[in-house]
Amino acid sequence: AVLDPGDEVILPAPYWVTYPEAIRLAGATPKIIQTNRANSYKITPKQLKNSIKKKTAMLVLNSPNNPGGFTYTPDELKELAKVLEGTQVIVLSDEIYEKLIYGDTKFISFAALSEDAYNRTLTLNGFSKTFSMTGWRLGYTAGPLEAIKAMARLQDHMTSNSVTFAQYAAIAALGEPAKQAIEKMRVEFEKRGKYMAERLNNISGVQCPEPTGAFYCFPDVSEHFGRNINGAEIKGSMDFAKALLEQANVAVVPGLPFGCDSNIRLSFACSLNDISKGLDRIQKWLS
Repeated sequence: AVLDPGDEVILPAPYWVTYPEAIRLAGATPKIIQTNRANSYKITPKQLKNSIKKKTAMLVLNSPNNPGGFTYTPDELKELAKVLEGTQVIVLSDEIYEKLIYGDTKFISFAALSEDAYNRTLTLNGFSKTFSMTGWRLGYTAGPLEAIKAMARLQDHMTSNSVTFAQYAAIAALGEPAKQAIEKMRVEFEKRGKYMAERLNNISGVQCPEPTGAFYCFPDVSEHFGRNINGAEIKGSMDFAKALLEQANVAVVPGLPFGCDSNIRLSFACSLNDISKGLDRIQKWLS
């Protein structure tokens, strides 16, 4: 709806696996920007400025982030927004985890930063994460009217509309009783995330930032690359995840499909007991 063949899209890694493929389906080219642990895996204003070229049409941001578990602060987003002023770049801001933030982190929608940001932002959101309604397939977008009209025309010929009773369920989910349940869930996720990150950081050769959003930890395990663990050669995150599953019965997602081969993704959207057992197995396997 908003990209043309030949356009380039700035995509900071780590990114959700669908993003680069969706960009290619539109005929555009993803321009992957590598981040690092020192910057909490966030794109910097300098990186953004250096990445904007004549063909740049869009910047994709996901905060809170899947798989990274990090959240851009309001000040960080303001700095990025300043870089974009005077450019032709649209911002696609995926805010699906906006209610799941932890500690002193403050969430702000990119479109709320300034009038300029408002006019260049397409905000994506939905009910899958905060409301645990993944099977309902309900989402929504807010943005410039012409872009929304183009999206609606496409959707009419692709998926049509969501079933009516699901839309009424979504309205109910936005009510006060759900807010209380979401806060209870958020508090529990925060406890689990802190516990998981602390345990991971106590494992030799593993470095994990404490998550500030979503329900994922994204530790760097690259110090273990090059090892032979029980006969398995660990050359990267794919080997790491495969051997961990086969030898210790722990399922994690390798970082390579997210654009960060040094990392793996773990979810703490499960019981604390399961988290503890899984981390015990990981620690024993790596020792």
